[in-house]
Amino acid sequence: MPKLILLGGPPGVGKSTVLRLMKERLDGVGILDADDVWRVSRNVAAEENGVIAINNVIGVMRGYFEAGCELGIVSWVFARSALYDPVKSGLCDVVERVDHIYLTASKKKLEQRLKERNRLGVENDPIKDVISYSISRLELIDSLPYAKIDTSGMSPEKVAAELLVQIKRMRSAD
Repeated sequence: MPKLILLGGPPGVGKSTVLRLMKERLDGVGILDADDVWRVSRNVAAEENGVIAINNVIGVMRGYFEAGCELGIVSWVFARSALYDPVKSGLCDVVERVDHIYLTASKKKLEQRLKERNRLGVENDPIKDVISYSISRLELIDSLPYAKIDTSGMSPEKVAAELLVQIKRMRSAD
């Protein structure tokens, strides 16, 4: 049966960049950046938006597994069990195992990266709100009992290489 990796981390830590690199380094793996399936129109309530996002993540990953992928990677903030537990339970009938890996960074480095993204026009939200949200998620993630990779002093390529090591270690633990 397939395995699922939930790749979490606060906004600005480098999840999307690392995922793009992982697509080049892994064959036969279903890779999903959850940001690609959660956006809906503004008139949808935040609570409904969350349900839609979770259902979309489950649906896409289920499709990958049904198509024969032996490994799936979903990237999202995943700072609270309210996000990752429904994904895990929604896929429990098609995956053998779920592992969590989190990308983290120092608060200073996270703030620096977010300000750079803002200067490049990647973020539309007021930068102070984005930084505050990201740091609050970093603090939640720091308390989670899952594997973490501190990306503070690492290039995206180095983070992807370390993530590959972690994935191989998890796969060989079976």
